[in-house]
Amino acid sequence: MLMKCFLMCILVLWMGGLVNAQPSHLIPKKAGKIWAPKAAQLQKQAQQREHLARLVKRVNAMQKETFPNKEKLEQVLESSLAGFRLPRTEYAVLSKANEARIQASKKFFKERLALYNRERKQVLASLDVKPAARKINYVPLIDPKAKIIFLGEQHYVGDIRRQIAQIVLQYRKENPGKKIYLLTEFLEMNYPAEPNYNLYRGVLMEGKKIAWTYAPLLARLKQNGVQVYGLEPLRNLQIMAKKIGVSDPNFAKGSLSLVGQFIRNKSWARTIRRFITQEPEAVFFVYTGFGHSSYKYLENLPSMLPEFTSQVFLFDVFGSDTLNPAFAALFRDDFLADPKSYAVAVLKNPKYRSLIGADVTVYVHK
Repeated sequence: MLMKCFLMCILVLWMGGLVNAQPSHLIPKKAGKIWAPKAAQLQKQAQQREHLARLVKRVNAMQKETFPNKEKLEQVLESSLAGFRLPRTEYAVLSKANEARIQASKKFFKERLALYNRERKQVLASLDVKPAARKINYVPLIDPKAKIIFLGEQHYVGDIRRQIAQIVLQYRKENPGKKIYLLTEFLEMNYPAEPNYNLYRGVLMEGKKIAWTYAPLLARLKQNGVQVYGLEPLRNLQIMAKKIGVSDPNFAKGSLSLVGQFIRNKSWARTIRRFITQEPEAVFFVYTGFGHSSYKYLENLPSMLPEFTSQVFLFDVFGSDTLNPAFAALFRDDFLADPKSYAVAVLKNPKYRSLIGADVTVYVHK
């Protein structure tokens, strides 16, 4: 009898061990471990959405306060253009011409703002803002008649470089028999006395310093049959700096001023025209910073090549261009609610190019 009771106790303890092999007080902890990353991700996305919504409200409030006030508008424009100024001690000859361009740029912006105020309804009606997307099909957005497709970017944003790769490679895939060039400021130009090096000696430009940020992108395009050549006349800029006697021998500061951008744009336009003359059947993607390609800037690159049908795509970070009067209209709620999506705005009326800056604008989240 004692033995029977002992065996029964053992059996009960053993079965209890099976039941309690996963004690109930551990289950919530385990579930917590499973769901914690998801919950943290959702919380982060909610914070990003709130940040994006606050930014839109802040920009709208800033514009309502600034745009009607001549004094405040002048201050904002002065601040936004300050980085384009040239030190008079180093650039005695060019600083005066550069200052004239800064004043002309202020006037140009005020004229565009007046245009927006007069024709706000027509401007907004001409903007086709697409539903937010995780991936963009660029082929239907590209003008099939365009000889030059300008790709203007905000520098040093990895996601923008990925979009540049997408638009060129999608076009390459759609047009397998067509010769396609990518001409870019991120690569030094070939000079007449030299052989035509594709990907010029592997030397790439980032600002005015030699760097490799754009090398993977350009190499990838080259591997996919795109002809990649440089536009930046680095050696010519050095020669010019020596000729005008500035104490900045590489023309580094000068090239970032408005007069410097004009000098570079004129050089780029000559190079682009030469390539098109040599390859009249090819299509040319011209990849630069948006300040060179945007219609919003005086003496932009497209205006220097009026004989060719062209189209401008601008790739920008959401919230960086706060002086755009149409800012709020460019972003749908689905873009603001999804920090991994892209916004695409297509301008249907060329009349407003100088206001919006591009025929197609793509915004990324940073």
